[in-house]
Amino acid sequence: GLRRQTIRLYTENVRQVERYFGERSLTTLSVEDVRGYFLHLESEGRLAVSTRRIRVSALRFLYRETLGRPEFAAQIPLPRRPRKNPVVMSREEVTALFEATRSPKYRALFMTLYGAGLRTTEARKLKIAHLRSDRMLLYVDEAKGGGDRNAILSPRLLEELRSYWRACRPKPPYLFNGKEPGSCLGRGSVYVGFRKAAKDAGIERRVSPHSLRHSFATHLLEDGSDLRVIQALLGHRTV
Repeated sequence: GLRRQTIRLYTENVRQVERYFGERSLTTLSVEDVRGYFLHLESEGRLAVSTRRIRVSALRFLYRETLGRPEFAAQIPLPRRPRKNPVVMSREEVTALFEATRSPKYRALFMTLYGAGLRTTEARKLKIAHLRSDRMLLYVDEAKGGGDRNAILSPRLLEELRSYWRACRPKPPYLFNGKEPGSCLGRGSVYVGFRKAAKDAGIERRVSPHSLRHSFATHLLEDGSDLRVIQALLGHRTV
């Protein structure tokens, strides 16, 4: 029941563990062996905490689901994620970013990230059929965790998307087309376009497309929106 991207990540990470132990089968490892492996990764300092967490999740799934050893999986410790405050752009920075974006496609994309609070992948894979202007909603069917949800479609965002449509006429199914027919805009292209726009806008701080999602939530909170409403709009499982 996992997403294809998760399956790919889990498979790749289990292979990395197999390479480390060489000819030893993963079925013969002890908990101490696995813990020693992760201590080695931590001491090497080559992998980010987020990557090590994915590798732990992959091994836990392997032992719990594939090998039927849930007690073993439960003893593999998950590295703690460092608590960092999200990067939030000011309203002035967001406005400057939009004004500095010359491409109608990227301007519409960035406004969708901010105006609907979408993740970058959710916005890239947004389909034309998912715009529900009659209900002022965006349907997100490839949300994180494999679920789906509705996001808000504000009048201002709808106006921008219609201007983009008239200027670019994107071909179905995706609203933001990639170079190949039938493909969506690539993740790398989004980041390159965003960095250029941020530079042209004179934003010197380290910001990313995901910063627009954080800004969406923070600005709603500053305007007095209910926290549970923001949670639902973001598609978060917990407050």
